[in-house]
Amino acid sequence: MFIKKDLRKVPRILQEAASGDNNNNGFDGHNDDDDASADRHRRKRAKTASQPPQATSTSTPAPLIDLKLGRRRQEFGGKLDLLCQPSFVCKWNQLESLSLYDCELSSLDGIGIFRHAPELRTINLGRNPLTSLPDELGELASTLQVLWLDDCQLQVDLPQCIYRLTELRELRLSNNRLTAISPDIRHCRKLESLSLDRNRLERLPPQLRQLDRLRVLSIRQNLFEELGDEIALASLEQLHASSNTFRTIPDSLLRQDCCPRLRRIVMNGNRIVSLPSSMCAESSSLPKNLEQLVLSHNRIASLPASFFARFGLLGADGVCRMEGCTVQLQCNPLTTASEEAPVVVVVEEEGGGGSGGKQ
Repeated sequence: MFIKKDLRKVPRILQEAASGDNNNNGFDGHNDDDDASADRHRRKRAKTASQPPQATSTSTPAPLIDLKLGRRRQEFGGKLDLLCQPSFVCKWNQLESLSLYDCELSSLDGIGIFRHAPELRTINLGRNPLTSLPDELGELASTLQVLWLDDCQLQVDLPQCIYRLTELRELRLSNNRLTAISPDIRHCRKLESLSLDRNRLERLPPQLRQLDRLRVLSIRQNLFEELGDEIALASLEQLHASSNTFRTIPDSLLRQDCCPRLRRIVMNGNRIVSLPSSMCAESSSLPKNLEQLVLSHNRIASLPASFFARFGLLGADGVCRMEGCTVQLQCNPLTTASEEAPVVVVVEEEGGGGSGGKQ
């Protein structure tokens, strides 16, 4: 889909937008001349409203709702001074979304002024060379629900201002240089989606379990070797953990009492050589909603007969299918061998009988 870029400069976009009707939310950023001008404008508008409508060649200014200012590097010059002007605050009363994607911003100083945008829910700051974030970003805590910081240069731990954004539902931090997530993540209790792909993380804090609304967790292309009970989240529906160094699947993911809503586990491209014994045991209780387990491109060379009894025989496409759940095993030594010399898996039945199946 082709989206035409607004060719107007940022000041003109803001100047030509309609002003809000709620008195700038108590913000007093204008001088007396501005107030006098506003009074004259209101009197003129009232006079015009009392007259019969006339044809006009100019359209009525529209309010700013979705402000897309991405890829305006030359205009911004690395900072937000151009945008964060007190005279523009009156234009933000209906603003819901702000995109500053790929503007080569190295500083967000001044962003706290958007606390006067009462409807602002989403900010996209992706692909900017940001190594730090100002404390004033935390001043948007009462409204901000979606924050994108993909492809920036944030290092080590997240700035503390992030943990003050307690209304966040979605936080995207992919492709930074993070090595740790603070226990303070527990303050973001309303998070539903957390993306930490392509960082340098080796572990997650135990306090992650306090995010009792988290549905989607993405930790692809990090340095994880294992995970413990920190991901035993009753609300978790999807875990994306491909391209790490896992050698097995975390046991807590495979238990109904730990992750009862889990539907999808994606762990392709790891170093998994075996599966937990609990996964194959008939007495174990897997998450009832589990629909897909992706284990392709690992190092699984063999699986017990009990696995195939539970998940179905391995098809020619490298997938096991059983009772609404698929397990993808393509490009493992197991499936590579089966293509060259089909393996017969014997499933023991009661009474000493057996049944065979080609894979």
